[in-house]
Amino acid sequence: MVLVIGGLIMWLNHAFERCGNDNLRPVASPNGQLQAVLFRRSCTANAGFGTHISILGANEKLPNKNGNIFTAEGEPFVLIQWVDNTHLMIHVPDGTKITSQITQLGNVHISDH
Repeated sequence: MVLVIGGLIMWLNHAFERCGNDNLRPVASPNGQLQAVLFRRSCTANAGFGTHISILGANEKLPNKNGNIFTAEGEPFVLIQWVDNTHLMIHVPDGTKITSQITQLGNVHISDH
């Protein structure tokens, strides 16, 4: 019974969680076919926020989800730069707590500095 109630509380908490993205900073790839979007994401369930990066098609809108290539706690001073059409460089300050990062999405290689 306790497990059922606990599970229900967790489900309700997640079901009513309100999250949003703001401070969007898109950077187009050199050929204009892709964009890397640096953004802040916050949710009502916790008081904090995080810095996220997603790679999307040039005309694609940012979904209301976590970044698909990078997330970090807080709002560190992160810069993104396309080296060429298939290589994105993420500049992250020392001491940044990165919670998720991948090194490739499709044919785009992602590296940090």
